[in-house]
Amino acid sequence: MDPIHVLYLEDNTDHVSLVSDCLQVQFPGTRLESVQHIDDMIACLHSSPYDIALTTAFLQTGSTLPRLSEISDAAGEVPLIVVAGNGEEKSAANAIKRGATDYLVKSRESLELLPYLILRLLKKRRPTLQQTRLVAPTTDSVGQLLHEIDLVSRRVHNLHEPSLNEISIAALREEVKQLKRYAETLKDQKIQKFRKK
Repeated sequence: MDPIHVLYLEDNTDHVSLVSDCLQVQFPGTRLESVQHIDDMIACLHSSPYDIALTTAFLQTGSTLPRLSEISDAAGEVPLIVVAGNGEEKSAANAIKRGATDYLVKSRESLELLPYLILRLLKKRRPTLQQTRLVAPTTDSVGQLLHEIDLVSRRVHNLHEPSLNEISIAALREEVKQLKRYAETLKDQKIQKFRKK
């Protein structure tokens, strides 16, 4: 798979390293550029081309949400993913309203699934990636399926917010389609394994 260029707003260097290691497994040669200040993030987005932009929901100096619209505007067509800590899901949901493309909970399990989310977002921008397959993580197709279930669950949870209704319903339909495809893939794999026995 071709390397990708990622910009990450995060002031926790340990977490930056974890994300970098995770992406290098699935996208060898990936260039991860990290910044610790919102102004630096915006400046980088204006000056260099990126495939994906990541931002934490909270820096040590405070929440990134008040300026997320600025970051989103600077990102333009570049997918913007908010990485939120446990218990920050509501903040991450609010990020969608402010221009984020998607969000992910900050945990080791979620990090293993980050490449699937990135690939899905990149496919919308690069049609040539449609047939690309990722190296299976330790959770294999089950991991993909659980990730899609998690995304759908979060979309359903957000439907009660009036400002998200239209967006969430469309996103939910898309996620359900994805979920069905992954379920079929998992089913086919189980059938093939059974036949080999």
